[in-house]
Amino acid sequence: VSSSRSPAVTLWTSATCMENRGRRAEGGVAGAVVASLMLHNPANHMRLLLSNDDGVYSPGLAALASVAADLGDVRIVAPDVEQSSMGHAITHSRPVTIKKTPIGEYDAYRVNGTPADCVALGVELWKDAEVVLSGINLGPNLGHGMWHSGTLAAAKQGALLGRRGIALSTPTGGGEPDFARLRP
Repeated sequence: VSSSRSPAVTLWTSATCMENRGRRAEGGVAGAVVASLMLHNPANHMRLLLSNDDGVYSPGLAALASVAADLGDVRIVAPDVEQSSMGHAITHSRPVTIKKTPIGEYDAYRVNGTPADCVALGVELWKDAEVVLSGINLGPNLGHGMWHSGTLAAAKQGALLGRRGIALSTPTGGGEPDFARLRP
């Protein structure tokens, strides 16, 4: 990992570990992510590409978009259906389509591909994207599960394309996550 990408990888690892071990920084994991992003861009206006593996209509993605909108321009490019456990797969045997889709006030698109496909398309179509935020995943990405996580793959794809990549997950505990608790 080059030194220009180290902060993203460190933050991605730290945010995942803090959340999954139940430790919380002031304002929760989302607060730690927001604080780190603000340090990298004091003007507090960034171009943020959001994706996930739970699908474009996931409540976790909507919660992340509402927080990210406070930091700058948000564009959502996410799978049209759930792509959990796809790992860092890319689509090569069929055409991949991207379609504009209504998600609140956000510039949002759905893709018939994997999370890595979504980030690659998003960065190609929005070359000024500075940060890739992936999540909020519905369920933890722990231990060996991180190897096949589409949420983590989306953040890694962002880093591979020269952007900061941050993956966020929350345990579900058998019910709907409390996204308000994760807000900064």
